[in-house]
Amino acid sequence: MLDTGPGGSHLAVNHRRAIAVWDVTTRRRVARIDLDALVDTMASVPLADGPLLAVGVDCGRDAAVRICDPYGGELVGEVFNRHGPAFGQRGYKSTIMALTAVPGPGDTVRVASGSHDGVVRISPPIGKAGDPAFTN
Repeated sequence: MLDTGPGGSHLAVNHRRAIAVWDVTTRRRVARIDLDALVDTMASVPLADGPLLAVGVDCGRDAAVRICDPYGGELVGEVFNRHGPAFGQRGYKSTIMALTAVPGPGDTVRVASGSHDGVVRISPPIGKAGDPAFTN
């Protein structure tokens, strides 16, 4: 999934509250990211400075997208993409079901997420870790 690593040989795999990045050529784990929320989905975010990883997480009754550095093993920031409970569904929590990076002009990328709440959210353009899309 994380095909933007050196030589295109890295794969990010999630398991509950953690993500492991594996080098598929050497079959070795190159990074691990521990999170405080359950991971629902992931998408590679290719940037000029190197790839990041968009992660859809379960925050209880709602869901959000966080951005991680797959090689530094840390959160870069939290993106605005928050989804609430599905419309008309009392007691029903939201889960991010679709997550993708959409390339834009000038080496920018937007992160789009879709959820059970029936809404697709699209982030402002992201070009590097200091951009405003990395904060609420």
